[in-house]
Amino acid sequence: MRDPQVERLVLKCLEGRTLSRVELVSRTGATDHEVQSALDELISTAYVVRRPQDVGPADYELTPVGAERLAQIGRIIATPIPAARRPITKRQPAAKKRRAPDVAPVPRPAGPESAAVRTPRLEAQPEPADRELIVRLAKDLAVGVVFAGVMIATHTSLLMMALVFLITGVRMFSTYRTWAKKRRSE
Repeated sequence: MRDPQVERLVLKCLEGRTLSRVELVSRTGATDHEVQSALDELISTAYVVRRPQDVGPADYELTPVGAERLAQIGRIIATPIPAARRPITKRQPAAKKRRAPDVAPVPRPAGPESAAVRTPRLEAQPEPADRELIVRLAKDLAVGVVFAGVMIATHTSLLMMALVFLITGVRMFSTYRTWAKKRRSE
C-alpha cells in the first residue's frame, strides 16, 4: 500500500456501511486517484469487495477479513512504540544542531528591530586590505588558468605550459610582496 493512512481511512469509512468511490473521496479527504488506488489494492487483498449497481456507480463493502485488518491497524496504532525504536517524525522536536565553529552569533538589537533576519558572520572576516590581496591573487590565478586552458586546447608543448605556470606563480608572488610592503608601511 502506497499510503497506509488512506488505507486506514477507507477501511474506517466502510466499517458497517457500503459507500461509492465518490462518497469515500468526500469522507476521507483524499484525492480520487488515491482512493481508487487504495480500493484496487484492498480489493486485490480481499479486504474490500466491489458491488456493481444496476444504476449509478459501484458500491464498496468491507469484508470480514477487512474488518480484521481494520482491528489489526487499530491495535498497531494503539500500541506504544518504545522510545529507542520510535521513528523520528516531523512533529517531534529535533535535537538542537551545534553551530559551526566559524560562525559567530550576530547580536540582536533590542526593541522592534529584534525580529529582523539574522545573517551569520565569519569570526575571522578579512580586512579590506586582505580582501584586496585575495581578489588580486584570484585574478592572477584566473589569468594563468585561462592561458593554460588555451594552451591545452591548442596542443602546445609542455614546456610552454610550464612557462605559463611559472609566470603565473611569479605574478602571484609579486602581488603578495607588493601587498606585504604596503601593509608594513601602514
